Amino acid sequence: MGLDMYLSRTKKVKGLSIEDYRKIDNAVSEVETKSGKTPLIQEVIKGKFKKAYDELNDCVAIRGNYIFWYSIFEELGYWRKVNAVHNYFVVRCQNGVDECQMSVVKKSDLQELLRRCNKILKNKGDEDLVNELLPTTRGFFFGSDDIDDYYYRGIEQTKEIIEEVLKNTDFKTQIVFYQASW
Repeated sequence: MGLDMYLSRTKKVKGLSIEDYRKIDNAVSEVETKSGKTPLIQEVIKGKFKKAYDELNDCVAIRGNYIFWYSIFEELGYWRKVNAVHNYFVVRCQNGVDECQMSVVKKSDLQELLRRCNKILKNKGDEDLVNELLPTTRGFFFGSDDIDDYYYRGIEQTKEIIEEVLKNTDFKTQIVFYQASW
């Protein structure tokens, strides 16, 4: 048990709320496969969101490393107990509300996070700067709040993840989400 953090993306569909994306993904993941083929979302969902589901159909793929499921979301990054980065997303993308909810992450949010990571890594050991840019936070099984090697490894990992996301995401046609669980 602990703070698990996920960054994912899927196709941007006009008019869908975060909850709509979750409903679609939940429906897709519950579909039984037919001869190993990717299930069509249309087989699962009918009604007012049919057009949106049709648009997302090409995003459905098998996900997971050990347990497999279908999802419209592609995992971009995973962290464990990097509570300073979690705090950044809670403050910047979730209006300070931390209830394991999924939230949209804009390109500018990722660019700012990368800028902060780079500045911290360039000035390693400057705890005042850390506390200004990416302070640690406490929570239920959130891990250490020390500014130590583990903290800096988490910032380095974040830098690598964010650089890849910014390089490989088309923010006009794709949407990025953050969600944590504990």
